[in-house]
Amino acid sequence: MPISVDEIIEDDDLAQNYIIYESQGSWVNGRWIEGEAVQIPARGTITVSNEKDLLLTAEGDRIKGAMDFYNKGPIYTTRVEPGQALSDKIYWRDDWYKIISVAPYGDYGFYKATGVRITGA
Repeated sequence: MPISVDEIIEDDDLAQNYIIYESQGSWVNGRWIEGEAVQIPARGTITVSNEKDLLLTAEGDRIKGAMDFYNKGPIYTTRVEPGQALSDKIYWRDDWYKIISVAPYGDYGFYKATGVRITGA
């Protein structure tokens, strides 16, 4: 049985509030038509991405403004299945971050998402 670390993710001494914006919309004639995003209030630990995290992402050469967001619920990158959406965005400390990779540690009680700052760069 895996050890669950989900209590640490939302520990009052470590966790911060942020908002996940889950992309909504649909594919019409091969083009994505963006709908209104769903806001999901979240609370979790946030850390600065390190070089190992960045090497694991498609945009590993973008070293400015990458953060890791830990959450007990799933956070998504772009899904290619029919009816699925573009990457989630996270709003934290007056900046937007586009999720570029997710490590699914659900067996241990959390998800780790790496986001690249897309405003205030």
